Amino acid sequence: SNNETKTTSKISSGPEHLPQKDEKKGTNDIKTEKDGVGTDGDSSSITKGQADSAIQSGTEKPLSKNQLKKRRRYEKAMEVKKRRKEQEKEAKRAKAIADGRDLDEERRLQAEREKSGEGHKRREELWLKRMKTADTSFKIC
Repeated sequence: SNNETKTTSKISSGPEHLPQKDEKKGTNDIKTEKDGVGTDGDSSSITKGQADSAIQSGTEKPLSKNQLKKRRRYEKAMEVKKRRKEQEKEAKRAKAIADGRDLDEERRLQAEREKSGEGHKRREELWLKRMKTADTSFKIC
C-alpha cells in the first residue's frame, strides 16, 4: 500500500513534474511576432502595429529620395484634381445662372421638401406598391 500512495501522490501532484512540450529544444522561450518579440527572443523585430505607432509618434525613418518624389507627385496630382473639380463646379454654377435659374431659391425649396418629407413619403409608397406585387408573385404554392 505504500507503493500505491507514492504513485498516487506523483499523479496528484500536478503538471509541474510532467515534462514540458519541447523542453529539450528550448522552443518555449521563443515568443511570436504578435507578442512584439522576435523569434530570437529579443525585441529587435518590429511588428506592423509597432511600426504604425512609431510613425505616429514621429520616430520613423526619414523618407528616401524616391519616396519623397512619389509623395510630391501624388500631392501635385491631388491638387490638380481638386482644382479641376472646383472649375467644373464653377462652370455648372455659371451655366445655371446663365439659364436664369435662382440657385438660392432652389436650395431653399430643396431644404423645405426635405423637412416636409414628401419625397421620402412618395418613394416609400412606390416601394410598398412594388413589394405588394412581389408578395403575390413569388410565394410558394
